[in-house]
Amino acid sequence: MNIKVEYKDSQGNITNQNYPLTYLGILKYLAIAGQGYMPTLKKFWRTLGMFLVYAEYLDICRFYNKNAFSIPVGYFYDPTEKNHFSNLIGKAIADFLAKTISHAQITLNYEAEMKKRNMKIKGKRPDLFCIAKPYTFSIEAKGYSSQYVGNKRINAFIKNRKVAQPIKVNFSIISISYNIYSSIKVKYYDPEYNNNKENNLEQDLIKNYYLGLKEYLNRDFFHIEEVMINSRKYYRLDLRDLPCLLHVFPYFSTKISILIDKRINNYAETGILDSYNAPFFEEENIFIDSDGIGFMKKKSNDSRFIKVVRNEVKVNSVYQTTSNAANKSQSTEQVVNIGKG
Repeated sequence: MNIKVEYKDSQGNITNQNYPLTYLGILKYLAIAGQGYMPTLKKFWRTLGMFLVYAEYLDICRFYNKNAFSIPVGYFYDPTEKNHFSNLIGKAIADFLAKTISHAQITLNYEAEMKKRNMKIKGKRPDLFCIAKPYTFSIEAKGYSSQYVGNKRINAFIKNRKVAQPIKVNFSIISISYNIYSSIKVKYYDPEYNNNKENNLEQDLIKNYYLGLKEYLNRDFFHIEEVMINSRKYYRLDLRDLPCLLHVFPYFSTKISILIDKRINNYAETGILDSYNAPFFEEENIFIDSDGIGFMKKKSNDSRFIKVVRNEVKVNSVYQTTSNAANKSQSTEQVVNIGKG
């Protein structure tokens, strides 16, 4: 998908830009954007259910050929459901652009930060809270099927946001995705309204975010192996017992693996993020976001990716490799090298 973006910077300069996004990429952003500050294993089944509910909107041919999402036809068409999906796409695209344009490393539900500050959840507020180095920003994220978004609607969002910022951040963004069922376009605006952040709790939020993701390192649910991608180590997770119903969504089944950066252990302990060389890593059949989470489309019987075989043992839900022959009775896992070493 090629996303046409009208970008307005804080100085009022407007430029038209194009940003390519793969199918694996949109799946990742839909899966996590706006879930809160702890994407735990319990929420995994909710995510799978979301993909099943909205499978009719995610036609891969239309995604690539028309730069658009699809609308169910006949008895499957539901205008309320369509509005819900449009809202999800608005958050997912905002998450993507926050990382590619504004260099965020992770994005969270804005309410997560409010809860951390013991604020009451009431009134108008932005949708996403974004953490970068060394700043934070918020995003008002919207998604519409309409073919045009005028200045009157944008100015209304700007006006509302000036009085609806419970938390001070370095800057705020308005991201409006529209025409999403014909040829998607986005207005990504950084108006002249900035605050200095205060009393931030980003370190605790980062800890909670990755503590939630650590729950996925569970062999009861996943087959786990270590892979090397672009000189970084990742856990690759495959569901052991996939519900047969998931095969109604042909792209999301046993063909897709979850990738989790091995540095997750440090992030969960310290709440301090490392710098990444790029907003995300993307190669054929691989998408890894700036938070170190991604998807890999499996290639069956492709020996090009298999380099080494090691043993892995389980230690308090964290897996470490060992070459000790005494551990050969443990399950054998493959270590894969992908990309340039």
